[in-house]
Amino acid sequence: MQRQGVDRLVQAALAMVMASDSALREDSATPFQPGAASASAVFRRARSTSTRDDASARRLGLATLTFRVVLLAVAFPTLFALTVFAGMTSVREALSVGVLVAVAVLASARIASLWLQKRLATDLQLLSDVCRSIDGDRAHRESVVDTESGATLETRALLEDFESMAVRVEEAQDRLRDALAVGEELRAELEAMVGRREDEIRDRTAELQTANLNLERMVREDSLTGIANHRRFVEFAEQCWRICTREAQPVSILMVDVDHFKAFNDIYGHQAGDQCLRQVASTLASMSRRALDLSARYGGEEFAIVLGHVDVDDAVEMAEEARRSIEQLEIAHSGSPEQGRVTVSIGVATLVPHPETEVSTLISLADQALYRAKRLGRNRTERVPGAHGR
Repeated sequence: MQRQGVDRLVQAALAMVMASDSALREDSATPFQPGAASASAVFRRARSTSTRDDASARRLGLATLTFRVVLLAVAFPTLFALTVFAGMTSVREALSVGVLVAVAVLASARIASLWLQKRLATDLQLLSDVCRSIDGDRAHRESVVDTESGATLETRALLEDFESMAVRVEEAQDRLRDALAVGEELRAELEAMVGRREDEIRDRTAELQTANLNLERMVREDSLTGIANHRRFVEFAEQCWRICTREAQPVSILMVDVDHFKAFNDIYGHQAGDQCLRQVASTLASMSRRALDLSARYGGEEFAIVLGHVDVDDAVEMAEEARRSIEQLEIAHSGSPEQGRVTVSIGVATLVPHPETEVSTLISLADQALYRAKRLGRNRTERVPGAHGR
């Protein structure tokens, strides 16, 4: 009976040890899942766990050791007494049972210690995860700060570049203003120069026009008498001849010669002779009143008058008027045995232009009439009608 009781006690102790070990294994097999709890729960557990310092851990270890000693001190006498009461008269059997119970108690204490360590390790793991999360957040914030700092530095660099560009732009604007000022000065100088050149050009143009007029006058006018010269007479006679050819109108030419003019120069001198020629030319010019009329100095003391649209009778009448006007000038001429004053002889010729004739023919006829007037005694008018005369 006593032997069976001891066996039952031993089996009960072993069963308790195995049950405790199985419970510890089941608890150890369940891994810790930080994500299973809510963020607020994890934070609360992290805060509660973070308050445990090394002193708390030492106190926990001391309490566990004390629990083991007290358990042994209480459990061994108690089991020994129970063994005695159970009828175990043999001390050896009682000691065996006590040893087995002590082993069971120590095993239980060890299991409890391991369980406590496991719980502590779980809390420490949670704290470690929270710390790593905090470190990660801190690193993230530091990276954000670094990024913001980098962005700030980049922004500052851009601002400095913009300020530098603004300075360069202002300098360029200053240079441009200076260049514009110089350009304005150059433009003003150029305008003044152009104005001076334009004035000079206008003056030169006016001078050139005056010179051209003078040259034309010199080319077409006689320098002594101021009336048309021989060249102008030929041009005008040809022009009048062409006009009258188209219109089938007569053309008359008067050839005028101052009588005894060589003797006048010998007696009164060349200056008096020039003045005499100017007076004769002025009188003859007054006879040219129409567009197709022209008085010219033909050469020396000879003059010629072109009369377009004038027949031979009208031409002779005009020639007589001119002769009388010159005679009435009362220019003294002691070398003229007939009159004692300056007189002229006039030859008149008239033709209706024909394509087969030229103006030179008419001039030749008028010259023949002049020589006829001289042969007949001077101070007279003679005419040569010609083949087409009227």
